[in-house]
Parts: sequence; structure tokens; C-alpha cells
Amino acid sequence: MDTMGFCHNGLKVWIRNIPRPASVKYCSTTADRVAELESEGAYAVMAAASKVEQVTGKKVARLEIGQPTFPTPQHIVQAGVRAIESGQTKYSSPSGVQSLKEA
Repeated sequence: MDTMGFCHNGLKVWIRNIPRPASVKYCSTTADRVAELESEGAYAVMAAASKVEQVTGKKVARLEIGQPTFPTPQHIVQAGVRAIESGQTKYSSPSGVQSLKEA
């Protein structure tokens, strides 16, 4: 149990004479940390949407990755501007916005 380095929450930590917790992995480089990253999920959604299109022959509105192929409707643009101007610039709760869920 001499001085050792390990990664914890993306930071390299050096501790002397303290055992490393089993849940903490050793890492020595940025590449090691990058190798531990997991997919954020959008590609899985994209693959599932492609599969639905193949199986059903129906077009799926693709909103997971990339640029829309149509312009944003003006009423949506205006609503976004109003929201920003009124200070609604933070993430919403993971469970959603109650007033929208009830609408």
C-alpha cells in the first residue's frame, strides 16, 4: 500500500498508504478514461428508428441525431425566444415539466 494513482469521477487521484476502493479503476492517461466512456444513447435510438423504418416500411421522423431537413415552424421559434427571454434556460426535471405533462 504505497502511493498509487487512480481515477475517480474523471480525476486522477494520488493517495498514500490507503487502499483503492474496489469500484475505482486504475487509469494512467486521458485515453484510458476515454476508453471507459459509454454511449450517450442517441445512436441506439437512431438504430432502433432505422429498424422500425425497415420493418414497417414507414418513414420515421428522425429527431435523435443530425440536422432537421425542414425549417423550424415560426411559432416554435417564437416560443423558444420567449422562453429564453423569460429566463427558462435551465434543464428541466428528468421526470418532465408537470404543466406540459398535463396539457
